[in-house]
Formats: sequence, structure tokens, C-alpha cells
Amino acid sequence: MEVADKVSELENRVTALEVSKPYMEKILEEVVTSNKELSKAIGSLQKFIGDMNAKIDNQGQKIEDLSAHIDSVDKKINIVEEKGKFDMIDWLKKNWPWILIVLGFGGHYVSQYVKI
Repeated sequence: MEVADKVSELENRVTALEVSKPYMEKILEEVVTSNKELSKAIGSLQKFIGDMNAKIDNQGQKIEDLSAHIDSVDKKINIVEEKGKFDMIDWLKKNWPWILIVLGFGGHYVSQYVKI
């Protein structure tokens, strides 16, 4: 009876495998389909990330260009501000001979009309 029991046990196991085979095939098919879809999604995500990196690089370049332009404008503004300042001491150093001449003539002119 021992052999008959083993044969019966094997028949039960084979029957269980035959019953579960369609279920396992369906699950395997779903896993394969899911993996294909996941592969497509990952490919799309990689393309999206590549496009985003390109756009970020482009924005970085535009920011650098804008920064250079701002620096240029800042330098021009500083030049205009420097030209707009009036430095009294510098003006006196450049024009002192004329100032003395004008004061001399002015003093002479005033002394002609004012007697002390």
C-alpha cells in the first residue's frame, strides 16, 4: 500500500498543479505586461528628465547672460554717477589761476567805485 499511497499523493499534487496552472499563467502574463508598461513609463520619464535638464541648462545660461548685462549696466551707471559729481577741490585745483585773475579784476573794479 505504500506505493499506492505515494501514487495517490502524486496524483493529488499533479491535479493541484493542473488546477493552479491557468491562474499562474494569468499572473505571469499580467507581470510581463506590467513590466512592459513599466519599461515604457521609465523610458518616458528618462526623456522628460533629459528635456528638463536641457531647459535648466538653458535657463542657467540665460541667467549668466543677464548677470553679465546687469554688471555692464551697473558699471555704466557708476561712470555716469562719477561724472555727475562735483568735486570742489578738484575744480579749484584746475581753475585757480582764473579764479585769481577774476578776483583781481573784481577787486580792482570794486576799488574804483568804493573808497575807504
